[in-house]
Amino acid sequence: MIPLFDHSDIVKRWAEPRLNTVIAEPAYGMGFINRAGQLCTAAIYNAYEARNVELTYVGTLLPGIARTVFSYAFNHLECLRISVTVPADHVEHLDQAQRWGWVIEGRKRNYYGEGQDAVILGMLKSECRFLKP
Repeated sequence: MIPLFDHSDIVKRWAEPRLNTVIAEPAYGMGFINRAGQLCTAAIYNAYEARNVELTYVGTLLPGIARTVFSYAFNHLECLRISVTVPADHVEHLDQAQRWGWVIEGRKRNYYGEGQDAVILGMLKSECRFLKP
């Protein structure tokens, strides 16, 4: 997959209907193009706070894409950590995230509506196995 930089608005517009939400600004979108030349994966960085950035992800997270996504947050933005919020009933996504090194840090009750909780996960730069030493 080829990363698509400097086209943040295109990436965000592609991601919004797939996330069923409007992406709040300020946010930066990084997209990835498949062999057919189509946008197929997006990483949205928002709520940047110098030490932490929230990551919203749409698509397939392959190791090569993960390296680019994590490298941007940890090396370019110089964050110490990345946070993600996942619906609590998305058990497969939560299991996959933990296999990749994400750590469950908390829960937001009724975050997505009545009885629809969210799980907060975090990854520290020191824990990221996708960065080259």
